[in-house]
Amino acid sequence: MTYLKEEIYQKEGPSMGLFKKKSGGAKPRPKGGHMDVYVKCDKCGEIIKTHIVLGNELIPTYADEGPAYTLRKELIGSQCPNRVQLTIEFDGAKRIVSQDVSGGDFQEMKEL
Repeated sequence: MTYLKEEIYQKEGPSMGLFKKKSGGAKPRPKGGHMDVYVKCDKCGEIIKTHIVLGNELIPTYADEGPAYTLRKELIGSQCPNRVQLTIEFDGAKRIVSQDVSGGDFQEMKEL
């Protein structure tokens, strides 16, 4: 009987299979639906990067006319306490309709 217990212990280890890695791993993220936005602070000139996940961060407007979604973010760099306010409006297909930055300037926008 002791031999049988040792054999099971050697096959599965002390965890009895509780901590085995599940097959399949993490599912890859779909292409698109993400973007990086770079803005420049007016006070110190620092370039601030923010990552936007279109599926989670957009707020629906529920309006019949105008933008379908709005994104508002307040960004603070590491060099100064100035706040840069980012506002982007999107249509129903999540394409940018308008963009505005208060306290800074747009530098670049990359869709991922």
